Amino acid sequence: MARPFERVLAVLSYTGAIRLPLGLWWVPDWLYTVPPGLLLASLLWIGARRRSPFVAHHARAGLLWAIQVNGLLLALSLLAEVWYRAWYHTGVPLWNQVWHLNAELFRWAAALGTLLTALAMFRAAKGQTGDPLGLPSPSLVRGHDVHLESSEEGRY
Repeated sequence: MARPFERVLAVLSYTGAIRLPLGLWWVPDWLYTVPPGLLLASLLWIGARRRSPFVAHHARAGLLWAIQVNGLLLALSLLAEVWYRAWYHTGVPLWNQVWHLNAELFRWAAALGTLLTALAMFRAAKGQTGDPLGLPSPSLVRGHDVHLESSEEGRY
């Protein structure tokens, strides 16, 4: 069972994936969450590898999750830049519409990523291990369970 302090550290390791697409701040949203969150998750993972398997597990999962979410949002941002430049240089209204659709997709991806991050934080706060988002293990996705195969071999 994880101690309360370990649970707090596990929750903090997911902060690098929080992206709220709000235009209310004068600082871009990625600047106050991504670099400190990635640094915190990296330091927690390095520091807790031998001391606390619970914190190390969630720090590694938080680091990978933040890299995935921010990579997706970066790709959408770069694609939006391509659409904007195409519209600016050609004047074709279709590129403007595609640019606006891409902006909506970015907002929804940021909101969904933040909601899934909140779910992972909730599971870490409860002290659960396993996949932070509750996804099935890769062996179950492939259609077989590794543990069942090894136990069934002894029966034959």
